[in-house]
Amino acid sequence: MGMLDGILKFVQKIVESVKDVITQQTNKVQNEIINALMSMIGGGFEEIWRGEDADQFKEKIKNIATPKANDIVGILGKVMGGISQAGDIIQGADKKATQIVGDIASEFSKI
Repeated sequence: MGMLDGILKFVQKIVESVKDVITQQTNKVQNEIINALMSMIGGGFEEIWRGEDADQFKEKIKNIATPKANDIVGILGKVMGGISQAGDIIQGADKKATQIVGDIASEFSKI
């Protein structure tokens, strides 16, 4: 079982690495993209750009771009949850398999 344990630990490290990348990307969307969008239409916007086009731009940022960025954050959260759940399933299956093999070995040792 030593080799299988090594493989499982290797897979767990890869899963953790993927989760770290997803977390970084989620933070980037939350902190950089959404903040940049809001700062575009924030303080001083009206002093730089006025009129119908400016109003349409602000509305598109508020009603389209920002919600889509938030959708991306939600999707990344679901992916992260799915990856975590898959990791838990793999660990649970490994424990069950180890237990079954142990039980079979125990029964054979009685023979």
